[in-house]
Parts: sequence; C-alpha cells; structure tokens
Amino acid sequence: MRHTNEVEKELTAGTSYWDCFKGVDLYRTEIVCVAWVIQVTCGGPMSGYSAYFFTRAGLAPTRAYDLSAYA
Repeated sequence: MRHTNEVEKELTAGTSYWDCFKGVDLYRTEIVCVAWVIQVTCGGPMSGYSAYFFTRAGLAPTRAYDLSAYA
C-alpha cells in the first residue's frame, strides 16, 4: 500500500485539473461529459420519481408505489 501511494504521488506530481482540458485529455474529458449528459437525459432520473409520475398520471397511490418497485 505504501509503495502504491508513493508511485501515485510520483505520477501525479506537477499535474492539475487544468490538464484535463489540454491535448489528448481534452478529448477524454469531452467523451466523459457526453456520456454523463446521455445518462441524465435518457430518463434515468425519471425512474427515481416514477411513483410520483404514476400518481400524476391518475393511478392510485398504492398501485403507483407497486409499479415503481418494478420500474
């Protein structure tokens, strides 16, 4: 564990978050940002609020909760 920590310190010496926006790392940063946006916009957060959505759609609260357990 100590050896791994020392290696990590040597590898990250002189780097900063600004390096994520330069050169090849910029391309990697863009890929990660697009992947994150796709996850957020594909409806994943909707599944967390599915019981609320089902009740707003007109289902009884108990039935909406039952359906949200499978959504």
